[in-house]
Amino acid sequence: MSILQKDIVLEVNRNYMATGWRTVGEAMVLLCKDAVRVLPVTIQEDGSPLVYEPLTWEKWLRTPIRKPHRVVHTASQLVGIPEVIIDRENDYVPYEILPLDLRGLYIRDKGIDQYTGEKITMEEASMDHIVPVSRNGETSWLNLALASKATNQFKADRTPAEAGMRLIREPKIPAPMPVYAVLNNRHNIPECASFLRF
Repeated sequence: MSILQKDIVLEVNRNYMATGWRTVGEAMVLLCKDAVRVLPVTIQEDGSPLVYEPLTWEKWLRTPIRKPHRVVHTASQLVGIPEVIIDRENDYVPYEILPLDLRGLYIRDKGIDQYTGEKITMEEASMDHIVPVSRNGETSWLNLALASKATNQFKADRTPAEAGMRLIREPKIPAPMPVYAVLNNRHNIPECASFLRF
């Protein structure tokens, strides 16, 4: 896959809310058309972001390349690939329906084990079927609860009542959420972390 096809550029709106990932090619075209600007972000020693004034395409071309591994080779020069671009005219925030998977369940249940009330990490998390699949329990929002792997193993193939457990909150179908609340930093780009929750 060409670097131009990789979706490694985060787009934010004029309110600095993430609206989605763009491919390098899309970002470069939008920059050339002056539809967006580069939003330079530097990570300070304490880990906090320092955001600078948005740069036009012309200014970006004159900016020294900070990351030699994030470049596009053109016929006449190397061009740095921005981490973040900003649409200064747009304040639109797209909404997304959570996927019915572990990450979606983790977001819906706010990372809380629904039986113990403890905060858990994604690595500790599992999808618990409240009514077990072996008893015709379906894989649906209303029959799933976030549980730690240890909690899920303890509950095993039983209902919560049979296991002597109670849900801290009844499961519900999540409402559509703003994209900035569900986007994750799947490329682990430090400059993007302050715009994303996960």
